[in-house]
Amino acid sequence: MAREPFTFQGNRRFQVAAERRVYLLLLRHPDTRRVLDVRHVPSYQRLDVDFLWWRGDGPHTVSRATRVEVKGDSYCPRSRCACKRRHSPNYFLETVSSDRVRSPGCFVKSQADLLAYVFLATRDIHWIPLRRAQRWFHEHAGRYPEKSVPNEGYNTLGRPVPRRDLARGVPGILIASTSAPASPPSPAPASGLRCN
Repeated sequence: MAREPFTFQGNRRFQVAAERRVYLLLLRHPDTRRVLDVRHVPSYQRLDVDFLWWRGDGPHTVSRATRVEVKGDSYCPRSRCACKRRHSPNYFLETVSSDRVRSPGCFVKSQADLLAYVFLATRDIHWIPLRRAQRWFHEHAGRYPEKSVPNEGYNTLGRPVPRRDLARGVPGILIASTSAPASPPSPAPASGLRCN
């Protein structure tokens, strides 16, 4: 049976819901000093960055901005959506945004420090240190078959990667539920990211 194509309006609605969850979680973090929404700023759109997040660990300390990209995953098999809120055991790592123009997908081109991967069915946010994940994916992408997701007039290409595989290969992934207070990972000084 052929899958129905996603519609721009449907995709956008899911993405906006994911972005709102992440934004609110960042704002509520006790060490947050500032969150700046840069989704509509062209220079940050080119970098595939949605939010800039500053935090400090004292009353006068302000960290450098952490760049955050949000990916909303609305996958939920129809037969399971109405009950138990099940979802895919995979991350869909987008490699080509549009097959018509061969534009790179957000996972491979984003210059964010953190990827906030939101599973909308369960409200879980997976905070992924993006540069580490991109390096790991570059080395292991061939192990995962490329899939095509139909959209209106084009297809998005990506590779479903089991969560357990990415967790084994990329240290520092943190999973939080938006229904309970949780913290995204803290940026470490110069050496990269560490998780609290």
